[in-house]
Amino acid sequence: MPVYASPRTAESHPVLVRREVVGYAPAKARRIAAKAMTRAVWVKNHPPDLINVALGRLAQAWLEPPAFSTLDSIEAGPEADRGGDGLSA
Repeated sequence: MPVYASPRTAESHPVLVRREVVGYAPAKARRIAAKAMTRAVWVKNHPPDLINVALGRLAQAWLEPPAFSTLDSIEAGPEADRGGDGLSA
């Protein structure tokens, strides 16, 4: 955790990073994560692998990732679509 010289800087720094460096677009982040997981589900079949794919894609897009519970619920979608075995269409 960074140490700041003043409390004001400590409060404003996360806001500046979110605004200037990492985009905050929750709906867009969920769409990108879902698309990345859907594409990866055919070659990766473990939930942590799919979540890592989504996190990598969000990092490439410079977007703040959604909460882990959101990524976990997105991951459940492709799992249900493929019947749990990766072989069904």
